[in-house]
Amino acid sequence: MGYNCRIMLKRLAMFAVLLMIVPALAPVPGWASTPSGNGGGNANNQGQNKNGHSAPSASMGKPPKAPESAKPADVPAGNNDEHSVKLTSLPPVTILDKEKTFWNYFFDWGPWAFGLVLAVAGVWQLILLRVTWKTIQAQKEEMAAQTQILRDSVAAARGQVQITKESERARLGIRTIDAPEVSGPEIILNGKCPLRVCVFVENLGRSKAFNVKAYGALIILPCPTAEAPEAGFLQVFPQIIDDGMGKHPLKLGGVGREFEDFTSTTDFLAIPKETVQDLRDGNAFVHVCGMLSYDDIFGDSHTAPFRFIWKSVGDDDGRKWLTRSFWMDMSSRGT
Repeated sequence: MGYNCRIMLKRLAMFAVLLMIVPALAPVPGWASTPSGNGGGNANNQGQNKNGHSAPSASMGKPPKAPESAKPADVPAGNNDEHSVKLTSLPPVTILDKEKTFWNYFFDWGPWAFGLVLAVAGVWQLILLRVTWKTIQAQKEEMAAQTQILRDSVAAARGQVQITKESERARLGIRTIDAPEVSGPEIILNGKCPLRVCVFVENLGRSKAFNVKAYGALIILPCPTAEAPEAGFLQVFPQIIDDGMGKHPLKLGGVGREFEDFTSTTDFLAIPKETVQDLRDGNAFVHVCGMLSYDDIFGDSHTAPFRFIWKSVGDDDGRKWLTRSFWMDMSSRGT
């Protein structure tokens, strides 16, 4: 369409140039091409040339004399001097033009007829240009609508792909966790008591999880709303988790694999006997926090942060924990 527009614009430019040239080609039939001041003289000259002779010039000689016998007796004698008379106008002159032939009319009216044809062609070109412009605008709007439809289709396809990936990918999370286990004082721990917590990681998705890494920490805080580390230490854990309902234990409490070259990797946290009593009485709280990171079968990476707080509440029936003690899930949303 851009090529057609350029062709029409060139034609319009040529038409405008022709319109400026045509009036200078020939005068309107019957009009003189000479200046108006000399118009009368040229017309007379043309009439004289066509008739083959010039109009006779009038010259005044001596005036005729009346016979003396014709004069009345009572008329006094006048002066017989000669006088010259100057003419201020010429007698009427008839100019006879020859009969015009077809070619005379053709050369007189031909340029104007050609100019009229060009004017009609120019108007027609303008009409065609307007129609073409409207067609281009309609096509532009149609292409914009088709582009929007295509974008919507692509977005819908991406959404469908994302839904499929979300339904088929792996989903790691912690579904079960045992109650904290506190042993008696040990000499090797300088009279402190080991505190152990084990959580169980499950794959709730429909495919395997790859490159699994488990970070976690076991800490004691004075209140449930106290800040805790986001991830903790890298713990020993399988790197591939199959789909299904299998439970994979994750023991927390040690310093993790990051320090296994410098110290033994324990799975407990040594706490004083006083802290054990505070935990049982509800004056202190066990915090289990960490994060699971993994890749799904589509190559996308995901994280599953977790945080649990042990609250000892209820009656004392002589067991390790009060009767209505429970884990409070404070985990944030994963990806």
